[in-house]
Amino acid sequence: MLGKQGWNLITKPDSLIARLLKARYYCSGDFLSTRLSHNPSFTWKGLWSSRAILLKGSRWRIGDGCSIDVWNNPWLRDAENFKVETPIIHDLAHLKVHDLWIHSCKEWDVELLRGIFSPRDAQAIASIPLSSKSPPDLLIWHWDNHGNYMVKSGYRIARWLSLHGNLPSRPVAWNMLWDLSIPPKTKLCLWRACKGCLPTRSALCARGMPVTDTCVLCGGYEEDLMHLFLSCPFALSCWLQVDLIPSVNGVSSFLDWFFMLLTNVDKEVVGRVGSIIWDARLGSDQKLSNGNANTQVKWSKPSPRMLKCNVDATIFSEHQTIGLGMILRNEFGSIIGCYSKVVNGVSSPKEAEALGLREAARWLLELRVSNVIVELDVKGVYDAFYSKALDRSEFGMLIQDCRSLFLDQSFTLCHVKRQANATVDALAKAASSFASPSFWRDASPLLGAILAFDVSISSH
Repeated sequence: MLGKQGWNLITKPDSLIARLLKARYYCSGDFLSTRLSHNPSFTWKGLWSSRAILLKGSRWRIGDGCSIDVWNNPWLRDAENFKVETPIIHDLAHLKVHDLWIHSCKEWDVELLRGIFSPRDAQAIASIPLSSKSPPDLLIWHWDNHGNYMVKSGYRIARWLSLHGNLPSRPVAWNMLWDLSIPPKTKLCLWRACKGCLPTRSALCARGMPVTDTCVLCGGYEEDLMHLFLSCPFALSCWLQVDLIPSVNGVSSFLDWFFMLLTNVDKEVVGRVGSIIWDARLGSDQKLSNGNANTQVKWSKPSPRMLKCNVDATIFSEHQTIGLGMILRNEFGSIIGCYSKVVNGVSSPKEAEALGLREAARWLLELRVSNVIVELDVKGVYDAFYSKALDRSEFGMLIQDCRSLFLDQSFTLCHVKRQANATVDALAKAASSFASPSFWRDASPLLGAILAFDVSISSH
């Protein structure tokens, strides 16, 4: 809780308590850089002690880049080290982050990055998305998807520090997983569960699959990872067979829970837990395979006097780039224009889709079109666009960019099934084959065969 109060001093500097403490203890600096003063109060001493946790788990989210020191501030998204590892270059000792991008288009100057930084730093920097606006640089909590300090994650960091003296290294944690004496299929299942890529009902719904999100084992709750493997009656019965009871206290995700398990439980028990999870996974698969076959979903034409723009993105990991694709069609299903682009850096899938949505909004503004329905197939982006929750992360910044571009325009964002986005998905995957950016006023030869399947003109 002290960490939460310390975080409030950082994120709510205009509050009464923050102003009082600043005037008393750090009038010429900030909370994270201040030293413990002579004869501090008991309250201040407790709050000051929370700095150790906050310094380990916080980093800067880039906005206008004017206040972030390239060499000394934590601003990279690498959990092992938020700071650049390249030695300071004397002539560039006062370099700010905004000096590293091309100001005419607000994109990273990749050649400059390669010339100044080590490959590790250059790649980490190029993967950070930039806002098309100029919001202020913002200190965020790295260990939360929304960038907000959470007591649970703060507790996890504090516990790890007390046991090991440094932050958990994800590569080390993965090595602990791969070194377990359990069957390879169980290791793979655990790894996929930690990465969040197991096809649970909740994940399938988020991908636009025509299934319900109800657990196929108990039929009573939403089937996400935490429910399927820890709280579902089927999973609990498996736990009881080996005299283990899953505890989710202090964790907010399956990944947090599993890494805590690796830290606190011996490998033999972890192996048994892995087998339990794998058995639950097989049971889920068996029930899913007995379900109804997926119904065919196709792209549908917009209403009269409306246009429809489909958007998608794909990640080219081998080239460290992202392919974007978008197709604009009218009420008759005829293509008005196709657009593709390749951007540098590899973000998360959600960030890549948000980048695609932002680029689509820019493109539509350049075309000066109105009454447009914009469709994408990632529900997480759609939900975030309409959410009122505070999101301080880079993803939240991209979503705010999209909202700003949609504001005062007659654009409407909709979510569709993945099958209804097949054509633009093919365009995004082929983006690296074209000049970047590329624009066509009709369908490119690549899309001709897919369009015949994609457009359900005969049914409208």
